[in-house]
Amino acid sequence: MKKTRNFSMGLAISLALALTGCAGGPRQTDVTLQLKADESINDGILLPIDVIAVDEGKAAAVLGVSPDEWFGSRQREQMAPDEIQKLAIRGGGNRTVPVKINPQNGKIILYADYESTSQREQQQLVIDPKKESLRDTYHIKVKKNFLELAP
Repeated sequence: MKKTRNFSMGLAISLALALTGCAGGPRQTDVTLQLKADESINDGILLPIDVIAVDEGKAAAVLGVSPDEWFGSRQREQMAPDEIQKLAIRGGGNRTVPVKINPQNGKIILYADYESTSQREQQQLVIDPKKESLRDTYHIKVKKNFLELAP
């Protein structure tokens, strides 16, 4: 009788722990983006930047839209508040952006709406924890006409 009760108690505890893990959903990690703009950026015009933190499926959909088209897209307006942060930065400005990401299947995408460039690689930055080790803080340089991830 005692062995059966111990087994039942152990089974109940294991089941409760398993259900608690499932109910918590995907594990999210807090990441900080430190954006630092050069003195002269975007021809002196305020630079809109979107920080998008989504899973792989939504990341593929976002990346299917070029940065030039992104800022006027319906998809951008339909993003959930926990998936997108819309901000703007001036030359010489600094911004700190907290982001929550699932390191197993999430990506952080930055799109910038530069006035004088339409080259995708200059207006887009992708942080993919599956391809590199996830850091607590990422330093992003906002250059005259492009975004750059600092080492």
